[in-house]
Amino acid sequence: MAGRLFIAVFRNDSAARAGAPVDPLRGLLFDAAVLAAGKPLPMPESTPTPALSPEARALYEEGVRRHGSGDLAGALRSLQEALRLAGGAQADILEALAVVAADGGDMQAAERLLRQVQSLRPSIATDMRLAIALYRLQRFAEAIPLFERALPHMVFNPDLYEALSFALENTGDFARSLALREEILARAPTARHAGKLAGTLLRHADYEGLAQRLPQLLAQFPDDPGLLEAEYANVLGLGDYRRGHALMRARRAVVGAGEADARLRDCPAWDGIPFDGTLLVSLEVHVGEELMVSSLLPHLERLGQRALVEVDARFVTLFRRSFPALDFVDRRSGELGARYAAGGEFRRAISLDLAQRFDRQCVLPGPPGWLRADPVQVAAFRRDYDARWPGRQRVGISWRSARPYNGIDAKSIALADLAQTLATPDTVFVSLQYGDVGAELAGVANAPVVDARVDARNDFEALAAQVAALDRVVTVSNVTAHLAGALGVPATVLLPKRFPVLWHWGYRGEETTWYGSVRLLRNPQERGWDAVDRLLAADLRARAGARYAGPDSRAVLP
Repeated sequence: MAGRLFIAVFRNDSAARAGAPVDPLRGLLFDAAVLAAGKPLPMPESTPTPALSPEARALYEEGVRRHGSGDLAGALRSLQEALRLAGGAQADILEALAVVAADGGDMQAAERLLRQVQSLRPSIATDMRLAIALYRLQRFAEAIPLFERALPHMVFNPDLYEALSFALENTGDFARSLALREEILARAPTARHAGKLAGTLLRHADYEGLAQRLPQLLAQFPDDPGLLEAEYANVLGLGDYRRGHALMRARRAVVGAGEADARLRDCPAWDGIPFDGTLLVSLEVHVGEELMVSSLLPHLERLGQRALVEVDARFVTLFRRSFPALDFVDRRSGELGARYAAGGEFRRAISLDLAQRFDRQCVLPGPPGWLRADPVQVAAFRRDYDARWPGRQRVGISWRSARPYNGIDAKSIALADLAQTLATPDTVFVSLQYGDVGAELAGVANAPVVDARVDARNDFEALAAQVAALDRVVTVSNVTAHLAGALGVPATVLLPKRFPVLWHWGYRGEETTWYGSVRLLRNPQERGWDAVDRLLAADLRARAGARYAGPDSRAVLP
């Protein structure tokens, strides 16, 4: 009966719908039928498992029933009592306990129990369960040989092959990972598997290879939103903004409008020509990218077009100060839809429409400092920092991103990995990191200073003023990078060697088309950040005498 139990690798479906990464093994059953692939399962010699007493058997079966009904606590009690009666070395009960532990999220306990099972009764089924437990623990190197030993004896299951491919990728074996993705697509030709193949090429930083493979995949699955998105993102990352925007418009035509457009479905789209009415604009992007595409708003101001722009609530005051000719509302307020329903002369636009109108081919970096922090708060921060650290270089630092990929946070850096940087002479580091990082700060020498007046996650008015009062910013790819760039503050953005290098940073070079004050420092290493730490520390030492006094004036557009 243990064969009918399963490890629920990703239980939280609501989190998946909210955008959390979905594990490729979610909900995978481990029934005996899954393993009966027409090939006999090799059964290594092992010590025979002793028969269960009637009392132990009844408790074991009760534990299985409780697990099936979702009563994990009850299942655990019944199985533990059955194990006690069986003398503590019964493989069926131990394996059932491992499954219950995995379903409860305790993968360490599941691993320990499965290793006990393997010592008592080695089997391919237990190999696979143990491989999944190690996969969940992100111990990919240990999981790979178990996957490879079990898979040839199982019915083809693309989810398991995807897990092995992902594990190989995360140990740096992109060639074998890619070969597996191609095999999966050949044996199960679906848009989902085509998208996984494209994702592997992207994460391998094989951008030219992806540009060649995507047209072939789109010939098979021409209307797949994920492939269409991968195509335009890759073209944008390679620096061809004109073609990238054309592909974005093509995707929009295929998959339909976004949420903001849906609310304004009957409102005419803006053709880029000024009109005697109000343009309803939704930027429709993540918070960091919202700062990036706000570089298009000065052009809209210069055009003299009256506009109501929907943005994240935390930006409303900052944007109103920066673009006084435009009006801004909280995205959650529903004001765009309400204003349109009230009647009047309106057109609708999203950031893509603005990009089309103002042509972000970007032969030069964006104008410096188009956002304006509150000058009163900026002056207060500068006075305070001048008094606390006279003559010292003041560097804001942010080392974590809140947007990991598939549970792997490749954009973030452990603060301890920047030890040489933090030891830069005549320099004080000020934390710009959002979230609870107290334990990490306590564990490093020369830890960044935390300014308790600033809530870096929720108070972007104070954060913008703090950033504008610093000499420079060092950050990973997160909202802090975009804020520093939009304010025109000198900044160094630390990027991993491979994915996730997001398209707007570009895939090559030290400059970005979006921010003139930002320098990109790309990690030359596959693993670890010591090379970045060394390069960054040398750069900061060279700049120790440079002080930032703020942008000379608000950007003047040509």
